[in-house]
Amino acid sequence: MIAKDGGILERRGHTEMAIDLARLTGSVEATYICKILNEDGTIACLVDLRKLADEWYLSLLTIDDLADYVIKEQLISVALPTKYGDFDLELYEHSLKREKLLLSKGDVRIFLKPLLVRLHSDCFTDDVSGFK
Repeated sequence: MIAKDGGILERRGHTEMAIDLARLTGSVEATYICKILNEDGTIACLVDLRKLADEWYLSLLTIDDLADYVIKEQLISVALPTKYGDFDLELYEHSLKREKLLLSKGDVRIFLKPLLVRLHSDCFTDDVSGFK
């Protein structure tokens, strides 16, 4: 399996999480992934895994836990007026030594699930900022 270059910030999947963990340790970006089965042969869900972790005194890290850790710090936030209306532009630095821009309009916290859209850098430069 091949992870997305942006890791769990691009796709919140097991493959991306495994590679991001390897990146954070400075290790080779190759990992082994396996599924844990219940005694009846079904794949263990998060509730099952939490029980196992408690029983065996293991730490448990979820994709959301790692994403919260990776998104390290908001560096700057500015208002961005455009011909399409007023937007907020925020710059974040994260643990994988990359920076991410967040462009939003209105309160994005109203969505029950994350609403992720990738804007190509050329489109941002031309369409949103008005620069050519």
